[in-house]
Amino acid sequence: MSKVGFRTTWNADNQRSEEPLAKTAAEIKAAIRPVGEWNDAVVVAAGRRITSSINGHVTTELVDDSPKACKDGVIGLQMHGGCTMTLQFKDIAIRFLETP
Repeated sequence: MSKVGFRTTWNADNQRSEEPLAKTAAEIKAAIRPVGEWNDAVVVAAGRRITSSINGHVTTELVDDSPKACKDGVIGLQMHGGCTMTLQFKDIAIRFLETP
């Protein structure tokens, strides 16, 4: 729903707009550690805003004001197809944000 290096907004008319983040996709990809090393990924979902970071660098941000936006559901860990790979997870933690 949002590309690496961009803040994507889906408005109330379900129209998508994008603006670049401070770092480019190439700069973000350079922060990803090589095969055999662990990367730290953080996803913060606060209301209509979802921010993803890797190794302390914001990779993408999504603001979803669409009437089709999901308000609840499951958490999934995703792997993209297309090539052979090994995917491992460790130290997964879920923290609920405090509501005012």
